[in-house]
Amino acid sequence: MKRLLLIVLPLLLIVGCSSPEPINYEETLNERDGVFYTKDTNKPYSGQVFSLYDDGKKKGEGTLKDGKMISKTEWEYNRNGQKSYEGTYKNGKKDGLFTWWYGNGKKWKEGTWKDGEIRWTKWIWYKNGQKKYEETYKGKDVYGDPIKDGLETKWYENGQKSYEGTFKDGEYDGLWTMWYDNGHKKDETTYKDGKLISSKEWNEDGSVKE
Repeated sequence: MKRLLLIVLPLLLIVGCSSPEPINYEETLNERDGVFYTKDTNKPYSGQVFSLYDDGKKKGEGTLKDGKMISKTEWEYNRNGQKSYEGTYKNGKKDGLFTWWYGNGKKWKEGTWKDGEIRWTKWIWYKNGQKKYEETYKGKDVYGDPIKDGLETKWYENGQKSYEGTFKDGEYDGLWTMWYDNGHKKDETTYKDGKLISSKEWNEDGSVKE
């Protein structure tokens, strides 16, 4: 009898604690103000969810907790199963690392969000996999736009830097350098709190512009 209980009790615990099967949330749940409710009980839903295109191809999948999305992945139609984007949410808002991909499977861009706002660093790549852009943020301004703060760099598709410099509270600050795609310097400018202090330019052959 004791041996039977030792076998049965763990099975009951596994069954009792198992999560519900994933459901198609676009068909079976109602969404109001970013919260998903069950149609029969009108309660916020918790569990794994998915969505499909009209032809049955996978469109998205994620996890809901108390009716709010906490993680989500989406696929683009006719991309042979290639992901479109993936990221995590907190209370239904973007929170954490988000990644987007090109149709060829290479990364397109990445960024970090906090409470629905872009934070820290954002990266963008060319289709060939070469990094294109990197910038950093610090909250939002009065118009709701993200404030650039920190190093910003852009590259040509051949891997050569295009320009690099820093922002401070949304203003140009310090040394900014631009290059031609052959690696020669194009110009150097120095700013202080958004105001231009000095500037120097070069020709594409490396000689100084008069």
